Amino acid sequence: MESHPVSDESTDLSLLFKPVDVRDLSKLRAQLGNVDVALENFHRALISARLSGWHLQRTQLDVFPSGQVCITAYIEDNEISFCVGLRPRNFYANAPAKTAWVADTDVYVDGLEGRNYLVFNREVGANSPGEGIEALQRIVDDLRETLPQKPPTAAAWTPPEESPAGN
Repeated sequence: MESHPVSDESTDLSLLFKPVDVRDLSKLRAQLGNVDVALENFHRALISARLSGWHLQRTQLDVFPSGQVCITAYIEDNEISFCVGLRPRNFYANAPAKTAWVADTDVYVDGLEGRNYLVFNREVGANSPGEGIEALQRIVDDLRETLPQKPPTAAAWTPPEESPAGN
């Protein structure tokens, strides 16, 4: 897999958002810049909620050898990871064709023996790349807004019946 920062003007967003003209790509890149701002705000909120070695990976274009292409970003420390992404609906072969785009978030907690456990998943469908990017930004904002009620710890995010120690 190759990863390219979306903020880098040389990153070819037409690999994912095709066919669109140069003006549309510029507009989409600007919208993705807003997602990075939302990620930076979430990152600061995480640091305020719990001092830790938080690592922020801003939006990037991931190109897989199979030809699949998506946008991903994440914030993580040694206990919990918040991952967000935008992909075309056909990214997975068995995906139902309800909408053209899917913005999603996954929250993973670290468990025993270095294993990660998915404890939260949310998908939002969109009909256009612009709508998908807007949904991605809302997802990041929603995660930030959950912090007062749900601190960024494995214990707070792990459902009681699905303790990582029990898997």
